[in-house]
Parts: sequence; C-alpha cells; structure tokens
Amino acid sequence: MNDHGRINELIIQLENLGYLRYQIQDMVQEVIGTAKLENLSLEEEKDVIEALEEHVSFANKCRKAKL
Repeated sequence: MNDHGRINELIIQLENLGYLRYQIQDMVQEVIGTAKLENLSLEEEKDVIEALEEHVSFANKCRKAKL
C-alpha cells in the first residue's frame, strides 16, 4: 500500500473510532500546516501517517479503558 492509501485507511479508522472529519483535518493541519492532502512530499506523508497512527493508538487505548 502506498503512503496516500495508508493515510486514507487511517482516516477511515479514526472516523470509525468516532472522530469527525473536521477533527481529523485539524490533526493533519497541526502536522503539516494545511488540511489538504494533495501534492504532499514524501516527508509530509510520513509525518501525517505517524501523527494519525498515534491518534488511532490513543483512541484504541481509551476505548479499551472504558470497557
């Protein structure tokens, strides 16, 4: 899977975990300065992936703590 596909996969996971689209866009903007995912450099893609993976991990930990 390419990096852009991984980003889309992580966005879907975050939506399934209850995040709204604007919240995910804010996460992306915090990392690369824009919420637009078009024409990212490889470094920006990797930074976005790392940040979204951290949010997915955190959300999963929170879900498990509630159970």
